[in-house]
Amino acid sequence: MTSTLILPQHCVNLAMINPLAETDHEVATWFHAHLTRAFVSVLRAFAEFGSAEWIGIVLFALLLFFRGNDGGLHS
Repeated sequence: MTSTLILPQHCVNLAMINPLAETDHEVATWFHAHLTRAFVSVLRAFAEFGSAEWIGIVLFALLLFFRGNDGGLHS
């Protein structure tokens, strides 16, 4: 069975003006000019919380926390 999308006879196209379009373009241009492999890695690490960088940071922090807070059990 095939169905078709029925649109009204008189569709009105609305255009919205983005007041931040110029600022957005300037920010995008700055990022494009300053992107390096290291900067991209940092951005990806902050954006992807399940990434290998975050897993490594969390494991390292846990190691330091438990290693430094052993409660003086070892003399």
